[in-house]
Amino acid sequence: MVETAVREAAGAAMPQDAAARIRSVAEGIRAEVSEGLDAFSALPDAERWAVVAAIGELTRAADAAAVGVAGLLASTPPRTAGTSLPRSIGYRSTAEALRHELGVTARHARDLEAVAAATRPAVALSGAEVPARFPVVGAALAGALVSLAQARTIVAVLEQGDDRIAPDARAVAERHLVDAATGIGPDGSDLDDAPAQDAGPTPPEELGVQARAWLAALDPDGLEPRDDAQRAERSFRLGRRADGMAIGRLVCTPEQGAALQAVLDAHTAPRTPSFADAQDDAEEADDRTRPQAQCDALLGIVEAHARSGDAPRIGGAAPTLVVTVPAEQLERAAAGDPAAWARIEGTGDVVPAALAARILCDGHVPAAAIDPDGHVLELGRASRLFTAAQRRAIALRDGGCRGPGCSAPPGWCEAHHVQSWQTGGATDVDNGLLLCSRCHHDVHRGRLRVSRQATERGTGRGRGWRWRVHRSLALPPRRHLQRERAAA
Repeated sequence: MVETAVREAAGAAMPQDAAARIRSVAEGIRAEVSEGLDAFSALPDAERWAVVAAIGELTRAADAAAVGVAGLLASTPPRTAGTSLPRSIGYRSTAEALRHELGVTARHARDLEAVAAATRPAVALSGAEVPARFPVVGAALAGALVSLAQARTIVAVLEQGDDRIAPDARAVAERHLVDAATGIGPDGSDLDDAPAQDAGPTPPEELGVQARAWLAALDPDGLEPRDDAQRAERSFRLGRRADGMAIGRLVCTPEQGAALQAVLDAHTAPRTPSFADAQDDAEEADDRTRPQAQCDALLGIVEAHARSGDAPRIGGAAPTLVVTVPAEQLERAAAGDPAAWARIEGTGDVVPAALAARILCDGHVPAAAIDPDGHVLELGRASRLFTAAQRRAIALRDGGCRGPGCSAPPGWCEAHHVQSWQTGGATDVDNGLLLCSRCHHDVHRGRLRVSRQATERGTGRGRGWRWRVHRSLALPPRRHLQRERAAA
């Protein structure tokens, strides 16, 4: 399909202008792709996968063209005034030209430049041509056999050993990695004919693992110098944006990253509802993105550690965040006023008063109610906080966060007063509910609601009833929409 369009466009009488020829070819390809995708649903399975493979080839061909033009922009002198071709038309650099003309990110532009520099011949100051450092990758990229991401992975890893690995040894690793990227086995066989676990081209992430293994095997100094260098680079920075949001950057060693990822994966995996919950929660799926879920998981671990008693103490007290809220603002929040506010001590940031109302449910972070003169009116009472025994009983009953689609374990959860303590709610097990910080926040903001639901059992789990947390704006199940559309 795509190949036919290219051949026909190449064989047709086209303008001599290079840009016009490329556009003509591209237009023919777009027409063929559109026709193929329109017919996709009617094709047999084998032909559908052939279409997917053809689109992959087209994508890799576009990657090769982008790398080619990146190399030309960096090496072709302008015919008009200017020190470089990008500068001759007003761009400060090749990367800036690529970002604007190709519509790519700065990182993508840097990858194009790096792969072009590594896979294309260069010209020395003497005028002599310097061979490409990674000719096999360059040939595979030009032939649309590997993608930009695969090429960048091979180049970036093997370049780390430039000063320690012999060129011949690096060439062997380059060949094997290109074979893996294209789906060719060590014996030259096509991996599509191999067992399922070894089948197909290797994606960039797995290719990076193989490339690092080659680097470790070929480096005469072994792994220790590289490990020491990586450990020296580890860092964590936590800053603040102009809008008050905290923003961090973490750089850690491979084993530290793997350990962190394993913990986050364990706590962000989709929850498998129990039989009793299946009917209620099947349609209450977690709507967080993966980065949002990982952020909540990481902060849940930190909060659980702060509550555990094992955290280092500051001035004799555990790490404590204090949120202050004027009494009238707390009353406005209780009345449903969204403009009510509270203040985070230490940073001075203003946050919704609903945050302080959530904190008042549980005692691991104090919330102080103050009068207009700044006098503390309320800083928690023993009767307001759930005891350790009560929390254990609630945890045994709820098993973790009861929010829809949430799988946060009990150690990450806060004890929520279903009837708020400020309005007379009792601090007892029947009025308590486990919610993670995110779901607890959503309850106080009104995005989630807690209702009492009868159960078939006469004893246990709330003596014939239990609390159910559900979204305030319930959308109809998708299967109902499908039936409605089918009936229409």
